[in-house]
Amino acid sequence: MVSLLGDEMKIPVIIFFAVIILAGCVSTREAAKKEVLRLDAQHFKDTTTVKKVSSGNVTEFSTLEGYRPEKYMGIPWLDSFLIGYLDNQTGKRSYQVYQFISYPGRSWRLYNRVTYRTPDGTPSKPLTRLHRELLDCASSRGCTYEEHVVFDIDKGLMKKIAELAPETQGKTDDSGKITAFLYQLSPEKGHPIKYWLLPEEVAGLLEKMDEYSKNLDQK
Repeated sequence: MVSLLGDEMKIPVIIFFAVIILAGCVSTREAAKKEVLRLDAQHFKDTTTVKKVSSGNVTEFSTLEGYRPEKYMGIPWLDSFLIGYLDNQTGKRSYQVYQFISYPGRSWRLYNRVTYRTPDGTPSKPLTRLHRELLDCASSRGCTYEEHVVFDIDKGLMKKIAELAPETQGKTDDSGKITAFLYQLSPEKGHPIKYWLLPEEVAGLLEKMDEYSKNLDQK
């Protein structure tokens, strides 16, 4: 486990980072874990897409193509990626986590809050709902519901996560689990969900934005 808190701190140390292991059968899980451990900041930088927002003054950066769980595990129901926004005139940046959630059931869960721990506290923020869709209602278990939500993530926190990439890339803890930044999504009703971001994904996005900004300054 990785700590961002110094030894002099008197509050419990963990907090910001926790270990995760991907779900599924043993062979599939191990294959997926090896695939995740292979991904480094350079991979995410190379696969980050760049496009101008319609206004023309803002450029959007996305890590959507960096890692897609369904490619390796056949599980499209839960996925996330990062979006970075750069104002080309002022240089101001902002960041969001975009989350896909789909689940079987008989009603909407309506995910509306995200919670995560940092050295400075445990923020709980409202989620912004972007899209909802019924995918399939043929099952005896009810329908398949899909929700798309986003939440803002502070640039200072992004930098702290990225700084851990050299220590976490390609490594696991003593029990073989991958280290990542965890967050919890809570619904109005039903089950909360925990999901994660790799430090390498955060680092790759920031490096891509830094490179783009540098090229703008040189023009």
